[in-house]
This record gives sequence, C-alpha cells and structure tokens, in this order.
Amino acid sequence: MRHAPVTLTLSLVVLLSPTVLLAQAPRQSQSTSMSVPRLIRLTGTFRPADGQTPLSVETVTVAIYAEETGGTPLWQETQKLAIDPEGRYALLLGAGQPDGVPQDVFASGEPRWMGMVWNRPGEIESARWRATSVPYALRAGDAETLGGKPAAAYALASPADGRETTTTRDGAPIEGLVVPAAVNPGETNHLAKYVNGVDVGSSNVYETAGLVGINTTAPLDALHSRFTNTTGSMTGIAVQNLGSTATSYSGMLFYDHTGALGQFQGFNNSTKEYRINNIAAGGSINFMQNSISRFNIESGGNIGIGIENPTQKLEVIGAIWANTGDLRVLGTQSDGVRWVDASGSIQAHMHRFGSIDNRLYVTNNGSGNLTGVYLASGATTWTSTSDERLKTDIAPVTGILDKIKNIRVVGFNMASMAVDPKTGKPVVNRDIKARTMRNGRVIKHQIGSIAQDWLTNFPELVVEPKTDSDFYGLDYDRIGVVALGGVKELTNLLTEQDAEIQALKARLAALEQMLQQLKAEIEKQRQSKQQ
Repeated sequence: MRHAPVTLTLSLVVLLSPTVLLAQAPRQSQSTSMSVPRLIRLTGTFRPADGQTPLSVETVTVAIYAEETGGTPLWQETQKLAIDPEGRYALLLGAGQPDGVPQDVFASGEPRWMGMVWNRPGEIESARWRATSVPYALRAGDAETLGGKPAAAYALASPADGRETTTTRDGAPIEGLVVPAAVNPGETNHLAKYVNGVDVGSSNVYETAGLVGINTTAPLDALHSRFTNTTGSMTGIAVQNLGSTATSYSGMLFYDHTGALGQFQGFNNSTKEYRINNIAAGGSINFMQNSISRFNIESGGNIGIGIENPTQKLEVIGAIWANTGDLRVLGTQSDGVRWVDASGSIQAHMHRFGSIDNRLYVTNNGSGNLTGVYLASGATTWTSTSDERLKTDIAPVTGILDKIKNIRVVGFNMASMAVDPKTGKPVVNRDIKARTMRNGRVIKHQIGSIAQDWLTNFPELVVEPKTDSDFYGLDYDRIGVVALGGVKELTNLLTEQDAEIQALKARLAALEQMLQQLKAEIEKQRQSKQQ
C-alpha cells in the first residue's frame, strides 16, 4: 500500500490581531466581546493511491498529534470535500465544530504535528508535517489589551488620504499603526499585487503543487507562461543584460542535483553569438548570429545532432544537406563515408586511398578493403578489382552458346519503384511516360534482358528477392563476360567448321581431278574405237 502524494498549503483564516480587528470594526460598547475564529485553512492536491481519478466529493480525516510518529491524536476532524478535476481541494479545519479547533490543542506551546488520511481503499495516513507559527496564532485570542488599554478604548478616524488610522477613544492617534481602508479580496493560490497605490488584490501569477503559472491556473512545469501573440513580437521569456562588453551575456546557468554548475547558455551582447558551454562534459560550441541548431555535447567534446550520447566528433541522426556548398572529407587513407549496422560493423564504404594509389573506392562487402570498384586517377569509368592472385576455385564456364539461346533481348518501359515510409515495402509506379524522339517518334525507354531468363543457367548473375514483395535483380556488368565466353565458343566452332570445310574442299578437288582423268580415259577409248 502506498499513500497518494499530497501537497499542502497552510494558512490561518481570519486569525488577525484583536487590535486590528477592532480597529476595522464599527465603534461598539466596551461590553461587546470579540471571538477569534479558530479555523486552519489547508489546500492541496489529492492523487489516489490506486491511480484512479478522484471523485468530485471525497472524505478526509485530519488529525493533530503531539508526536511526529505514533501516538494518538490530540484532536481530529472528518470532513467531506469538493475535489476539482485536477484533484485540488481546500478545507477549513475546525469548520465542523462550533468553536473551531480547540484552543487548548496549541495552548501549551509544545510542537504539534498534523496528518491526514483519505477514506478510500489502499490509503494510509500521510507523512506528518509540523505545524508552524501560523497555527499558533490561535493563542492571539488571549490578548485583550493594547498598551494597557482595553480594545473597546479604540475607534477609527478617517484622514484626508482615504486611509483609516487607529486612534484612542479620546481622539489621539496611535503613532505608526495604519490600516488600509479596504483590501480587495484575493484568490486562492494567486500571488498578491497592489491594484493601486493602497489596495492589494490578485495578480495573474498562480502557484499550485510547487508549479508556477503566468496567465494560467494549470501550469505544466515548474514555470509555465501562457499567452496569445500572432505578430511575433513576444516569445514568452525575455532576458536582457544592459552590459555591452565582450563578456556581457544574457542567458541561463544550469546546475545539477548537487549544486555544481553544469552548463551555461547565453547570448553575447557584443559579438552577437550564441554560446553553449557544457561545463560538466568539457565541451563547448558557439553559434554565430542567425544560426539555429539542435545538438548534444558529450564528454570529450563530441557533438550529436538528433542523438543524446554521441560517440564521434559529429554524429547525426537524419539527413545532411550541403546546400550550395561542399561536404569535405580531409584525409588520405580510409577516410570517407561509411554505412554501418547497429553493432558498428561496416556494411559499405566509399573512400580514397590517396597515400597508396590515389583511387576512389566503393565497397559493398561489409568491410573497408580494396576489393570493390574504383575510379582510377583521372578515369571516367569504374574499374573492378580483378587479379588472379585474389581469386580461388577458378574453373572455366562452358556451353555458353547453348545456355544463352533462350535468353531474350527485349525493349520495355521500366516502372519506377519507391519505399512506402509507413510499411517499409516497395511501391511500384507503372504510369511512366514513353520517351519521345526529336522527330516525334515514340520509343521504348530501355533495351535489356529479363533476370528470370538468366536464373536457370547463370544464377551467379541474378540477385534473388529475399521476400515475395522484393524483386529480381540482374548483374548487367558481367553479361559482357558471358558474351565474351560466347564469342570464344563461337570462334572455336567456326575454326572447327573452317577446318572441315578445308578438308571437304581438298576431297572435292581430288574428286574433280579423278573425274577429269576418267573423262580423258573415256575420250581416249572412244577415239580408239572410231579408228
């Protein structure tokens, strides 16, 4: 069981000095007696232990003890209270008794402790608090004289300035005792202010449960200023330092729970820069005039934008735009842009090895090595790292001509694809306009191949989808290698066929020679017969 947090404000109601009461009252006979009301005002906020919203009416018991803990109450009272939607309440302790809180409860002058408990399941008595000097003002009821004269010996006189002064019955004023003719009624929890040169009334500053509101009775933080302004002439809080030197700052200091200075934020009146010194972390940063940023400074001077605990000199969550400017990486070896996973391992890397070969490398194999593609110094096309010494399990690829017979070369309109930020899945847009030539002829957007055609015989060139919502990809760069292999096979085939043709041609020549010889022999025999 736990007790709901309760905030209390104690004040004594109408427990003023008898002298002041008589001074403000109409003139009465000496036989008239004044009774000092023995009521104690308690205000606070009730938050039930079960976490539920309090009822509009709750029952509470307030007790007065002689001990801080334990013991039995000297006196207690149970009341039903009206509770507002925020749990705020106000009660007059003693209001349920004809004479209020018994005077003898405080008569001894010994310490008194107060506690309260709400009549709800799970509630226990609050931590007791010590009654301060205000409740002890109940003893003022014993004071019946002033300067040896009874209270009835004093009356009011009205001077020209409109205020009432206390005088004796014979008309002699009491020097130094002046009471306002009228005090405007105040409002609970509002800070008092002079509404004119004499009278006191309520201001727009409100305090409840340790929270202070300006123009609001429902402050959301330790200090809450609420206002309406549509012209941009006000922003809520103004801080002005009238100094005009290079060390004049308008700003704030932040301290930790031990009272140690942790951070300074301020605007320099001379240089017009905004400075933040994170003293506890040892970091600092300056923003010149008109600059705006959200950042955090970690130990060692690391700066984070969109991240609370940066581990690098600059760590950013979100996009970085270099608008009409350069994003520069100074360095010669392995300095560039890295893509890392949640564990910090490099997944892709774009970097320049100026001290080695002056090339710009792009790798996508989860490391920062040199086995990706690169631009040589002054090159306009990418080069792939391809050294026999870096390759293992080398084996020839054969039968290429048979394998590529069913692969289609097609023209097509390519749909665009994006990622849905809500689902993280690809979204396809097939409404792509065809490209129109200068002469008005409409042609296909692209010419190429289909990844699925290559999947059976050349799976090495196909990037298969990981899920049903993903799409196939094709390594077009290596199709040229396949074409090279096909050309080689076709060359070998042509060479073989050429050899066969040459052999056939030789046989044909021999047959023709034999035929000529046979013709000559036949002709010779014919001529012999004619003779």
